[in-house]
Amino acid sequence: MKLSLNCSIVNRIWIESMRSKYHLFRRSICDVASVQKKYLEKLIKVNNNTLFGKKYGFRNIDSIEQFQQTLPLSTFDDYLSYIDKIAEGQSNVLTSDKVRLFEPSSGSTSASKLIPYNNTLKNEFNQSIGPWMFALYRNNPQLFKGKAYWSISPSMYKDKLKGKIRIGFDDDSQYLGFLGKHLYDKIIVVPASICKETDIDSFRNKTLAHLLLCENLVLISVWNPTFLILLLEHCLQNEFQVLEYIKIIGSGKYSKRVEQIASLLSGNPQKNVFKEIWPDLSVLSCWTDGTSKYNSKKLSEYLPDTKIQGKGLISTEAFVSFPFDEKYDPILAVNSHFFEFIDEENEQIYLAHELEKGKTYSVVVTTGGGLYRYKLEDIIEVTGFYESAPTLRFISKANHISDHAGEKLNERHVQSCFERVFIEYDIKPEFFLLAPIECENNGISYCLFLEDNKLPQERYSDFLDCFEDKLCENFHYKYCRKLGQLDMPKLFKIKTKGTKIYHNQFYSRGLRTGDIKDSCLAKDIGWEKIFPGMFCR
Repeated sequence: MKLSLNCSIVNRIWIESMRSKYHLFRRSICDVASVQKKYLEKLIKVNNNTLFGKKYGFRNIDSIEQFQQTLPLSTFDDYLSYIDKIAEGQSNVLTSDKVRLFEPSSGSTSASKLIPYNNTLKNEFNQSIGPWMFALYRNNPQLFKGKAYWSISPSMYKDKLKGKIRIGFDDDSQYLGFLGKHLYDKIIVVPASICKETDIDSFRNKTLAHLLLCENLVLISVWNPTFLILLLEHCLQNEFQVLEYIKIIGSGKYSKRVEQIASLLSGNPQKNVFKEIWPDLSVLSCWTDGTSKYNSKKLSEYLPDTKIQGKGLISTEAFVSFPFDEKYDPILAVNSHFFEFIDEENEQIYLAHELEKGKTYSVVVTTGGGLYRYKLEDIIEVTGFYESAPTLRFISKANHISDHAGEKLNERHVQSCFERVFIEYDIKPEFFLLAPIECENNGISYCLFLEDNKLPQERYSDFLDCFEDKLCENFHYKYCRKLGQLDMPKLFKIKTKGTKIYHNQFYSRGLRTGDIKDSCLAKDIGWEKIFPGMFCR
């Protein structure tokens, strides 16, 4: 009872600290146009003396229209030279606020992106985290009584610096702000030190040990639902290993809990055993839209009585939407950034208060972190309005992305991988394609479909390893491989007529032959059933 009371007090202090942000947001959604205008005016004024601000004449910009006319739409490649200057230690480059760290994200023409984070951007995230958490706990008061798990992942960067700037947050709780972080340490289930674990099995065993020892777990927050599925499956398939870690971590203080968990996991534990392990688990927060829709539903097999809340659209670069009212789709984070939206039908650009229900748009953001009119390449559908703020549902990436487990493989990067490995092995295949396939364990891996007669059989394995090394330049692909969210890649040798078969397949789907575009990356599964040939690895 004492533990529960302590959790309740700490949770209430933490959530109460977000009350002002909640009420500010409630006022803001009543006049989105004014809020967005004031945000942009302030941002331009604060950064008019930066290298970027001087280049685009921020001092002379006095309206949204002039801002749009003066600054072009941008992608990450437009910021590479600025980020290099920041890494060298220069200040006032993109923002007047000092850059504290770079946070990695997936790239397109560049394999991985390092997004500059300053206190301004962190505060902008907190402007939405505050009302999100306040509403979540108010709508689910049982959350006050226990502990939460915010996902912690093993670090992917051995070199933690780019120039003079640190790379990466240690764990998700660092997004919660100073007060939230220090109070959260009192009720965190898995310690942040777990992120330093480099062996993936050891990482899972230790994470599970802390989670299983927690008797009053009420909230789990992860990004990709596959992450949690793999964690729970590891528990069921390696219960003896997990129990050993539980006995080490829980010896003495948690002896009764250790006995209880050992009893529940003994024999042949089933998926629904987690319902007994965490009877108070009320909410699971994860991605539920786009490609995560299937796996988020799959989590119900493990946690049948737990409410699953979709996270909305939150990227490394920007906080776009979050769940605010359970009766609505996630709401636009109007206090966090300046938003523009490109209509998918006519490519016209609209502001937040100009959106129409039922239409799809590509998101463009301007943030206090130094991204100006930045194309996120995320497609959203406007599903309605809460007061004057649009509610959004994530549909897909705008650019050609294959993303089954969070790997975010981009066609332009995959093309670069192909070109470089072909040069290294001095081959010019008749046809090549990278596509996802289903594995025997019901997981996903990527397969390189290759039609080539010059590559000797004894070099197949090295060739594939070389290709994957280049794929691992993509931060998210490497992350998914290390966590086991993707299986090892395969090589399929096509006998003949790869290009013709590829085109015929799209023709059979209703496309005109003149509209069929060649691509080195497929998003759909099942190409091994279409091409004649065999797996070579």
